[in-house]
Amino acid sequence: MDILSYVFHLLIILAIYLVLALSANLSLGFGGLFNLAFSGFALIGGYMSALFMLQLKIPFTVAFVLSLFFGYIIGWLMSAITSKLKGDYLALTTFGFGFVVFTIALNWEKLTRGALGLPGIPKPNLGFLQINNLSQFLVLYGLIALISYLFIQKLIKSPIGRNIQGLRDNELGILVLGKNSAKLKNLVLGLSGLFGALSGVLYVHYITYIDPYSFGLGDLIFILSAVFLGGLASNKGTFTGVLILVFIPEALRFLPIPSALIGPLRQIIYSLIIIVILWLKPKGIFGKIDTE
Repeated sequence: MDILSYVFHLLIILAIYLVLALSANLSLGFGGLFNLAFSGFALIGGYMSALFMLQLKIPFTVAFVLSLFFGYIIGWLMSAITSKLKGDYLALTTFGFGFVVFTIALNWEKLTRGALGLPGIPKPNLGFLQINNLSQFLVLYGLIALISYLFIQKLIKSPIGRNIQGLRDNELGILVLGKNSAKLKNLVLGLSGLFGALSGVLYVHYITYIDPYSFGLGDLIFILSAVFLGGLASNKGTFTGVLILVFIPEALRFLPIPSALIGPLRQIIYSLIIIVILWLKPKGIFGKIDTE
């Protein structure tokens, strides 16, 4: 792989993880809902799109829309079921949801092939254009990530978005004003599910493969780190956090370190950089609310 292809690949991965991080920041930062199910939503979106195309022979554009729709519906249902849970209890329940999705993907072998995964997932076909090379993927995925960013930014600045942030800051105040907090939570987790599923769809059609481990605990930690590093309730911060966490480990590859030490030293340097940033910026780089 030449250097340009390598950079294109990193930018495509950045776009995929940015969408997933925006999903997390929408519920965690703006909604104040400690949702840890976004890796599960990414798995749902990825498997849905793959199965629609491989098993039902549905075109990519239709599979794309259906996967996002199911992501929203499942997020909405999860919100309705957990409507009376808050804080740590909501976090544990949504984390458990992600584990349930992983378990189903691992054990429903007739549908998902279990740990063997689903290979040969078709690349995106827009009808007028078949996406095959890295530059096409970069343009398409970059555009989708930009639209996702702008949509959430527009939503947050709208009256509904201000109510969502009010839900985070003072739910009682929202109720006093006559707003339906349950519907707001359903909307937040529904949209979080939609964007989580979107990241999964983007991933599987780029890698052309998915298994139950495609989105797991490591991705959950990565996304939480990016959101808190960039700062809660800041889309600019989310982008910055993902950018740092994607590119710093790759940049450290080029340090003149002996091959036997490069792995451990990269992790140490990488961790120290994150610690220093959060020490200097306790709310995150662009954070608007406390991370405590």
